[in-house]
Amino acid sequence: MAASEHDITNGVDLGIGAAEAFELISSPDGLERWFAEEVSIEPVVGGRFTFAGRGAYAPVSTTLTGFQPDQLMSWDWPLHQVVGEVTLTVLPKDEPGECRVEARCNFPSWPLLPRARELVDDLWRFHLGNLKTLSEGGDGVILPDFSDPALEVRQTIYIEAARSRVFQALLDPTLLARWTYGEPVVEARQGGRYSYGWAYEHDGKQVAGGPTRILELVENERLVTDWPDWRGDASNDGQKITWLLEDCGSGTNLTLIHDGFARASDISDFPFGWSGFLEMIRDVCVS
Repeated sequence: MAASEHDITNGVDLGIGAAEAFELISSPDGLERWFAEEVSIEPVVGGRFTFAGRGAYAPVSTTLTGFQPDQLMSWDWPLHQVVGEVTLTVLPKDEPGECRVEARCNFPSWPLLPRARELVDDLWRFHLGNLKTLSEGGDGVILPDFSDPALEVRQTIYIEAARSRVFQALLDPTLLARWTYGEPVVEARQGGRYSYGWAYEHDGKQVAGGPTRILELVENERLVTDWPDWRGDASNDGQKITWLLEDCGSGTNLTLIHDGFARASDISDFPFGWSGFLEMIRDVCVS
């Protein structure tokens, strides 16, 4: 399918070779570990490709439009009454044992639903995040139920530090800066301003990313903030971030809950981003 304005490409760098990466993106055993719970595939052009169950946005039975071993696989992708095409390409890198996998999604017109481009983009951000996690050992791969209207990101990490220290890492601007890499501003009260100090450009628009205010605050126990749409879409509101702190032995269990998604696909690559932030918070607290 020729390039058009209804075209999205996402990519991820992997610390594995091209042949190993192609096995993960083209075999049932590989795909069932990061893409969808149930997969069958005839690995030839014109062969059937079906996927369903957890991880699949919707059950699909379709046809392979391209198959080149160790290089690419493509298929027709019917999505909300519009048939597009997905192409997964494996690109070797200069360093041996490394490659890049790119997912290109092309449609003759966007599927028939609000924020269709964002849905496609978010789904492939999620899938590629899973693929990268799998290539790094698999701890953290998830196959969600995209039919669940209350899908959330929930992660817990143990930190060998007192609750007061962990809570400080969420509220002290100096400590926040060490794991958000921004210029945080904090008014430590319910309704107070709470910003990571993030600013970036998306689709030609300047966005002030991250949270903006504190919704709830219970010292050393609970912090809840808002979470505006990361693309700067004011119409996509309602997400929030909850941090819960509980004693655990000589340390603290810190739980992150990201919920309030307008639709399940909005989970995007948040599970993988928050996993990294939790590890950085732990490092800040024990240093």
